Amino acid sequence: INDQLQNSHTVNFNFEHKIDSLTRLEVVANATQRNEFLENEKLTEFFTPAGLLSNQTKVNNTSEARGLDANTNIKLVRNFKTRNMKLIAEYQYGYSENDRENFLLSEISNFILPIPDSTFDQRRDISNKTIGHRGIIDYTEPLSRKLKINVQYRADYFIGDQSNYTFDGVNGVYDQFAPQFSNDFSTSRLENRGGASLIYSGRKQTINAGTRVRNVRIDNLNNFTEELFVQNVNDVLPFLEYTYKFSNAHRFRFNYSTRSDQPSLNQLQPVRDNTNPNNLVVGNPDLVPNYVHSINGFYNKWNALEQSYVWASF
Repeated sequence: INDQLQNSHTVNFNFEHKIDSLTRLEVVANATQRNEFLENEKLTEFFTPAGLLSNQTKVNNTSEARGLDANTNIKLVRNFKTRNMKLIAEYQYGYSENDRENFLLSEISNFILPIPDSTFDQRRDISNKTIGHRGIIDYTEPLSRKLKINVQYRADYFIGDQSNYTFDGVNGVYDQFAPQFSNDFSTSRLENRGGASLIYSGRKQTINAGTRVRNVRIDNLNNFTEELFVQNVNDVLPFLEYTYKFSNAHRFRFNYSTRSDQPSLNQLQPVRDNTNPNNLVVGNPDLVPNYVHSINGFYNKWNALEQSYVWASF
């Protein structure tokens, strides 16, 4: 059984100013305030191969949350009299905060094994805040009529804090601190990334091939134990985009890309999550960014006379 109620209010702002015939400034901003109520009830039963009920769990989760998200993007675009020459300078800011009060009531009953039944009646106060800054410089220079080079530098700085305080309840009074289900955790990340690519644009073929090199410095701090986990990760991220245009209505496209994603605060924070007693989860502050290869292709053909369309992808 799931019951969810959410309301939000959003404010958007857009501004564009043409500084001169070759330069323009763009500003896009938004802010969203959220309130949420969520109630979830779940009954899970486990049976032996003979069909006998061995144990069951009854879980009720109720939570109320209040949050605020705000984002700002400032972009300066400078074109030049030389065809296909362009400079883009961009700054992005993101802010998010969320406060959640969660009540958990779970009952675990065992019918065959001599394991005592258990009940968790807890209140969990969760508060998190994240702030992110990003700066981008992107420059494109034509080398010939069909060939151009693109270079880019990006710097990211991200900080996040998340506290999770859990209290056991007796007769509706939640004043017994549960340290095994509580933690206060902070993370900061500084990323520097540079890249370059060659772009060929012919009558039928377009090729964009290049690579990005980045360094990520991550500091994860367990504020309960004052343990600091420091990571310094280097990545090379190549990419290739190829398009062949048989005609305006007949094309093939192939993409290869790589990326590296950072663990979330919930994945990093070393606190036990027992909201689902059948699937206990504990964060790991030693998690490193992943590395993902992606390959995909698209083919499409449209015949207006026959009113036929062929599309395939992988």
